[in-house]
Amino acid sequence: MKEKSRVSFLNHAMLTELPVLEVQDNGSTSKSTRILGSNSHDTYILGKDGGLHYYNLQCSEGTEYGGYEFVVEKDPDDYMDCFETANFFELMDMDAKRLNILDDGEYVRLKEELAEVFEKALDKKDQEFEELILEIIKDYKD
Repeated sequence: MKEKSRVSFLNHAMLTELPVLEVQDNGSTSKSTRILGSNSHDTYILGKDGGLHYYNLQCSEGTEYGGYEFVVEKDPDDYMDCFETANFFELMDMDAKRLNILDDGEYVRLKEELAEVFEKALDKKDQEFEELILEIIKDYKD
């Protein structure tokens, strides 16, 4: 499901990653899945077990009692299953694909401009960190 972001020059390791929660309706024969937040009936609740659960407001079903289940990346070693994650550029691409504007010139241009803003901010942050380290080393030598 995860696609490579088209903004390749941005250091994605420095951006916040959020879980991409996907559910499957256990009552459906199609076994199709969908990303949560793509439907106005999607909400999240704190379950009686203290865990975070999905709840569909329209049909009053959710993950807490098995009506739906989260789709996770299965760990080949059976250690722990994980949710896929994405940064906001990747999230934008998911919506752009759903809205059929992924290759739209205006979308691509605006996304590239936004990526440049973040690239400059990350460069500035790196430079400030390097200056701080050099100052600490200088103070230590003195």
